[in-house]
Amino acid sequence: MFKNLVVLIPAFNEEAEIESVISGVKKFAIPLVVDDGSTDQTWSIANAAGAIVIKHAENGGYEKALETGFEYFGNSSYDYLITLDADSQHDPEMIGEFYRNLCNGAECVIGVRDKLQRTGEYIFAYVGKLAWGISDPLCGMKAYSKRCFEFKVQNQFDSIGTKYAINAVNHGLTVTQIDIITNDRSDMPRFGTGIAANVHILGALFKVLFCLK
Repeated sequence: MFKNLVVLIPAFNEEAEIESVISGVKKFAIPLVVDDGSTDQTWSIANAAGAIVIKHAENGGYEKALETGFEYFGNSSYDYLITLDADSQHDPEMIGEFYRNLCNGAECVIGVRDKLQRTGEYIFAYVGKLAWGISDPLCGMKAYSKRCFEFKVQNQFDSIGTKYAINAVNHGLTVTQIDIITNDRSDMPRFGTGIAANVHILGALFKVLFCLK
């Protein structure tokens, strides 16, 4: 286990998968679950599985769950943090590779998925490559050193988990990328698949283009 690493797992109604995700993470690091107002048994299962669990009283969205985890990390003694989805789409076995990149000098490590799900994701990825050299800004598996959070994001907005990685690029930090294989969900994605999801993604892209300085 990497004692100076915590793995942040934002979760909303993920009782079916959260125990196995935590089990995979515990081989490498301390799992930190932010239960974003789940109405199922996510909190109790995560707690029993041995994770550190922070519970929101009500659902605030993915970005809010991340911010709660980042705040915990900033006040902790851990040197590094990795974000991981709670739905088993990301393989915890990749944690070691992300960690090695951090130990070798990267301040931020970004996963590059083998497949994208929505039109908005392809557009975000295309712009991300041109604007910041990031092939898959929306990938939920990313790693950060504490230095990434020294450069404050002045405007708080929903970037779907992209703003701190993009901010790291904007401030000249060392950013690396790793190819990852994603697993399909067994049920409907929490983020949705229709027009509303694509509008949300494109709205986040607009915000990071014009709100990050």
